[in-house]
Amino acid sequence: DMSMMFRSCYALTSLDVSGFDTSNVTDMNQMFSGCELIKKLDIHNFNLSNINEESNYIDGMEWIFMGCDSISEYIMPYNLGTDINREKNIMYMLMYMADCQWKDVTDGIIYDGKRYMVKVSDRIETDTRNSLKDSYSNSVYSEYVCCHILQICGYDAQNTILGQMIMDTKKHKDMIMPAVACENFIPEGYTLMEFKHMQNALSENTPGRIPKITEIYELLGNENAMFSKEFSEKALKQYWETFIFDAYFGNFDRHGNNWGYLISEIGEAKLAPIYDCGSCLYPQISDEAIPDILNNPAALELEDKTKVQYRNFINSLENKECTEALLKVYPIIQSKQKQINNFIDGVEGISDIRKEFYKTMLSERKTLILESAYYKAIALGYETEIENDTDAEYDEDSLVSDDMLEKY
Repeated sequence: DMSMMFRSCYALTSLDVSGFDTSNVTDMNQMFSGCELIKKLDIHNFNLSNINEESNYIDGMEWIFMGCDSISEYIMPYNLGTDINREKNIMYMLMYMADCQWKDVTDGIIYDGKRYMVKVSDRIETDTRNSLKDSYSNSVYSEYVCCHILQICGYDAQNTILGQMIMDTKKHKDMIMPAVACENFIPEGYTLMEFKHMQNALSENTPGRIPKITEIYELLGNENAMFSKEFSEKALKQYWETFIFDAYFGNFDRHGNNWGYLISEIGEAKLAPIYDCGSCLYPQISDEAIPDILNNPAALELEDKTKVQYRNFINSLENKECTEALLKVYPIIQSKQKQINNFIDGVEGISDIRKEFYKTMLSERKTLILESAYYKAIALGYETEIENDTDAEYDEDSLVSDDMLEKY
């Protein structure tokens, strides 16, 4: 356990940890937090393979460099972790290091002057596989496609680039894997405050992995220690609009660590782009299983029974902010449907059968989850929030008809 090892060493100006053996370390939470005067840190020899993803509701790399304001050169670990914890380890290291010069960035690149974190598909363990599941997750495609669909719909989402990475594994040398590069969207002078960090700081109770709706309203919609009332209302609106898109994408993993806010050094808050969409679009389904699903879309679960039931919740119209988000987002999705399909068809690297699956699945979820709730709300007299868009190509069925009102 190396958590808090050098925390609050305010007067420390240099530190040599290059000889540390961290292969058995499970917790580095706040390890260097508050080391304000250190300018260079070399942790190239670090092995992060055993860092806990979550222990006592705290991830093993959380806040590791918080307050390290003087570091200008930082050498990345040679081992950034396993398929299970690598993504979060990189995220926590990047979070407080936006101004650094990077060296030996094993899973990061600089492209066109911007920093990107590179994600590759996770291997699906044999004991959790079935006839529908692939050997490797297709999460890189999900990340790329969904972020671009959000941008097509006019939303601020993380910029992503789809490509390939050559990797060596125990069984294969020079194995070519699909990869997605995700831009570091944290501006100079800002840090990313994830919602779970807010909960840890402001809530009396220990939060779980996925926030409950009551916990969302405890922090958003009203003034709190971090947000003004005006910004908190904007944050709540963004949450529900993201919720509608997650229902459309089939995202069952929007937990407290994959959405948040940008906080400046003087406490000013900005909405962060929507990011971390790798769990959307059923990423574990194999190409071989797709034809059977396309022939029988009902075989695909619309819901994760352990989490919120998108269809029941949205169609209940019980939550005012959720319904307002639906009335805004659904017409946008409908008006952009042709553009979304054309985009999917044009993505290189994705098989034709998977492209057809994406288009079919999105159409099914739009119709069965969003459309039914939308026309039900219209029939009950809710007012829509459609913005004028002279470039929008509306499908014929995107407008409200008497038949649709009668149907719902």
